[in-house]
Amino acid sequence: GVRSFIWDFGAPGHGKGVWDGLAGIVKNWLRARANSAQSSSVSFDTDSGQLLTAVDCYQALKRHFDSDEWRATAEKQKRKLSRITVLWASWEEIERRRPVGTVLYDKVDAITKSYQYFVLNKGMLAVDGMAAGASGA
Repeated sequence: GVRSFIWDFGAPGHGKGVWDGLAGIVKNWLRARANSAQSSSVSFDTDSGQLLTAVDCYQALKRHFDSDEWRATAEKQKRKLSRITVLWASWEEIERRRPVGTVLYDKVDAITKSYQYFVLNKGMLAVDGMAAGASGA
């Protein structure tokens, strides 16, 4: 079996490649729409006409980026990214499909300040070179 492994992920704001860039495009587009609504009476292309919920964000993103018009413009401008498919999964759907397992640990100390973990032993991690315990469930 596995005796140890390293869990390594990037720090927020530090480029992680094309996927981080895609998330930036989406966030900036939503932020720009929300900011424009602050200064004018903008109606969003959502069922509610607003941009307040996760469903509103999904609908706005899908109707803008996942459209023939956006794809045609992206291809005409020879953008590297010419197709974005926006999908939605409700919390109920996620819970229904999530594998059921036993929770061994419910938190890792200092997880918000560290970006690399080396599993030393059951319940023991090295976090940025320091040993840390994992709290049991």
